[in-house]
Amino acid sequence: MAYKDLLLALTSYPHTAPASAIDQAIAFAELVGARISAVTFEMELPEPIGFYTDTVLGIADRIAAEQQESVMHARDLLSVFESAASRREVFYEQVLERCMASEVPDRLVEHARLLRVGARPPRWPVRCGG
Repeated sequence: MAYKDLLLALTSYPHTAPASAIDQAIAFAELVGARISAVTFEMELPEPIGFYTDTVLGIADRIAAEQQESVMHARDLLSVFESAASRREVFYEQVLERCMASEVPDRLVEHARLLRVGARPPRWPVRCGG
């Protein structure tokens, strides 16, 4: 089974995907001669509701700081991805989206469908050996 397109989902919040994971994915794409697409997300965090949460606790400032951190992480990840793919001369694509954390799985499925990425289940019964 030949791979033509690979999808690499990069986590940007709350912790970032390690650079070693990016390097390994690009090395695999180079090995099998596939194109690789990286998808990462700038997280939208919900705004606090109510006078107490914002005025007394100062939650809005904390949320803004966390959102900015997510934006920086996502862009840094794509920069690392781009330089690694260029260095190995692998054909690549980058996608940066902004959404709520709860929307990430559905967005990844959409990208996988666009790339026709997926695996087919084996035919049953599976016969092992001779």
